[in-house]
Amino acid sequence: MGVYRVSRFAHLTRLNDAAFLTHGLTGARVAMAADLAAAVAELRDQPFTEEEFGERAHGGTLLLNALRSRQLIVEAGCDELAEAERYAGLADTSHASSGSGAPPDRAAFWGGHRYGAEPGRTAGRPLRVVAVGGCVLDFARDELLTAGDRRGWEVELSTHWPESPRGLTALLPPGRVDLAILHLPIYPNLTRVLDAGALAKGEERRSGVAYLKRLYTQWVRSFAAALPDGCVGVVHNVAPTALSPFGRYEHRVDYNTRAVLADLNGHVDELVRDHPGLMLLDEERLAVRHGALALFDDHLLPFGHHGGNLDPRVDVPHQLPLYSRVLATEYLDLYDSATRQGEIKCIVTDLDGTLWPGIAADDGFGWTDMDRTSTWMALGLHQALLLLKSRGLLLATCSKGTAEHTLRVWESSSHPLTARPEDFVLHRINWRRKPDNLQDIAETLRFPLSALVFLDDNPVERLEVARALPEVRVIDAAPYEFRRILLSMPELDRPVAGVEAASRTETTRSMLARGDLAGRLDPADLITELLVEVEMAQAGPDHLARITELFQRTNQYTTTAWRPSLAEMRRYLQAPGRGVQVCRVRDRFADYGIVGAVAFDGETVDCLAVSCRVVGLQIGPVLLAAAIERAGLADRRPTGRIVPTGRNEPALNLYAEAGFTDLGDGAFRLESADDLRTSDQWPHHVKHC
Repeated sequence: MGVYRVSRFAHLTRLNDAAFLTHGLTGARVAMAADLAAAVAELRDQPFTEEEFGERAHGGTLLLNALRSRQLIVEAGCDELAEAERYAGLADTSHASSGSGAPPDRAAFWGGHRYGAEPGRTAGRPLRVVAVGGCVLDFARDELLTAGDRRGWEVELSTHWPESPRGLTALLPPGRVDLAILHLPIYPNLTRVLDAGALAKGEERRSGVAYLKRLYTQWVRSFAAALPDGCVGVVHNVAPTALSPFGRYEHRVDYNTRAVLADLNGHVDELVRDHPGLMLLDEERLAVRHGALALFDDHLLPFGHHGGNLDPRVDVPHQLPLYSRVLATEYLDLYDSATRQGEIKCIVTDLDGTLWPGIAADDGFGWTDMDRTSTWMALGLHQALLLLKSRGLLLATCSKGTAEHTLRVWESSSHPLTARPEDFVLHRINWRRKPDNLQDIAETLRFPLSALVFLDDNPVERLEVARALPEVRVIDAAPYEFRRILLSMPELDRPVAGVEAASRTETTRSMLARGDLAGRLDPADLITELLVEVEMAQAGPDHLARITELFQRTNQYTTTAWRPSLAEMRRYLQAPGRGVQVCRVRDRFADYGIVGAVAFDGETVDCLAVSCRVVGLQIGPVLLAAAIERAGLADRRPTGRIVPTGRNEPALNLYAEAGFTDLGDGAFRLESADDLRTSDQWPHHVKHC
């Protein structure tokens, strides 16, 4: 049996009927009832066994392990002073003292068990997280570190409980925070409307909610203002209660609990929506998915406490693992979604046995008329794919069979919930190996294999693809799980799609058709044949999201690979002397929407970006020339530069094609207005709005 002692760095802080035990070096902290704190204090200066600890502190093994995991209790023979000296040598988080510029290795001090990592495992990418709010965030600490480790992140978490939003800026220093979390002040504020409010009249509950709205407005606006550029902000809303204070007659109560929470959460929605840099952690959705009784504590504690489910047999304020795991997963999913980690662009699906039951060429599409579980599961997958298509993702098929027969049967379907063949940008229905078809799809769409997700009901086919093309994201699950997985993957989350994203399938199909035509015509004749129209406009607030997306996501036709955040782009548009002009492109195949943008700072072109969907239409130099003419810069010797990235080769000749002089080292200047190849010298039809 092991022998332990209380860490020499553990500090006990008493507060009314509770206490905090805090590690002076690491900041790890545990809240506990006063009687348990007294038991720990008694053991402070003496070694003890697990049995002796259990006799004094009725939390027993569970409490002992919780304290050990935070190094508040250590083995009796642990040399903490040596560990402290090592930690002191690593205390400079600026990394300036490292000769190589590499971050110091803190893993040896923190201990692998904090991350769930195996000894010798290489540290992951750093993810610096600051959590502001209540004790819930501190309880989720270990789960967040472990979940981050599984995804390749080395999470550095600090938690803060500020009394007001005034100090948020100091907690979120620029360049030092990747993910910031705001758990809106809950207790005792929430008790005004859920506890005291349950015993009050409806008007008093309305007054309480109005107060909370004002309070939440201050917190969210201050939080958004304090967020550094590039930092993802996450704001909690409030989950519904598992029990009703009004029982089964809640519907007869004026401004009841459902109305209170709907009003409050609707307000939080509006606050978060007003700040594009913020994401919402939807506690309502978590409660629906996992069950309010399993996650939260209002079946045991007052409604306003709003904590995670707990074990009533252990008399300490702690959380059971489920809520912590759910929060940790959701925080990282929100970060992945906001930063487009592992971004997917195309979902490729098998057909027979996957998108529908049976073999369509043999059995037809009669399955849509049958009221069977398999029918509804297939319709559920069709719906999921159509939802993802509406977000701007592309769909393609990769299936064994004869294309003519399969597509003919598929086109005969009239069920309103089924996807149609034209919802898919490409079909590869043949007898080739599926890895070969997937390779062809990626090359045709000019996507890396890592941008593809593959669905197939046959585990043998899934294994073949996984081994041949390990970059492809193969969903290795039963078909009945495909819908849930697709609608839960953060890589497939997108904001509500704009016109350009929603029509991506149609414009991509047009791009492919245009490519076929390009093989038979020279470039100038192609533009004339396609009746290409370029419509110029000055960017305004309505263009903000789209131009930010263009600069952030364009890799091939970009001059400098500028990646502004939404907040940076907003400030750019508002700054004197700066501006962005955009172009909308149409041809006889499609309206491609706003596909090009050029940013000017005075007479300098900061960046020009054109979507890959229209790269073959020679839009870049036309956009540059038209923007210079529109801004009246042709006789002011405007300048620009090219920053090669290894991927932007199509843009390298942009300035030369527009008539600029190469000054060397990537710099270009238009020496004279006469040198500009004006927009009317191109075969495009250019118009200004």
